[in-house]
Amino acid sequence: MKSIKMILSLTIICALAGVVLAKTYSVTNPKIEDDKKAKVIENLSKVIDADHFESSIPDTLWYALGKDNDTLGIVFKSSGSGFGGPIEALVGLGNDSIIIGVKIATPGEGLQETPGLGVKVSEPKFMDQFKGRVLEDLKIIRDGGKIESITAATISSRGATDGIYDAVKKYEKYLPKKEVRDVPEE
Repeated sequence: MKSIKMILSLTIICALAGVVLAKTYSVTNPKIEDDKKAKVIENLSKVIDADHFESSIPDTLWYALGKDNDTLGIVFKSSGSGFGGPIEALVGLGNDSIIIGVKIATPGEGLQETPGLGVKVSEPKFMDQFKGRVLEDLKIIRDGGKIESITAATISSRGATDGIYDAVKKYEKYLPKKEVRDVPEE
């Protein structure tokens, strides 16, 4: 009899705990999702100035749109292999296939490169080199490109740069097609 009371008590306590957890989840989950979306928009805005963004490939590619819904460019994720693991970045590409901005993840956002060396890929001095560049420029100088690698962090520099190169090559096809005008023959 005593064991039945104990089992019944534990069942009631577990059921109540389940109800409380479910209620807490239903109240907090929308706020958590809204915060995640706001953080994504904040990060997208760091690489391209737009009125709003429209997702094309979930969590990977967004169109940057102006006030009149005109496409200003695209923003996409890239990932390269660094010394400590993957180096993820957001890349803003204008309609002319020129990079507008790059934001490489920081250690707080998952970057696992060597402190004091490889993490420098997430600093403006390195990231700002990508602005105004086209696909052909996106290699470190040692590999024939125009991106200066970080001293003593060549693997991290190359990993970030190669990841951005690969992503530009992959996603630039999503840019709006340029209109080709017929030139009248004289």
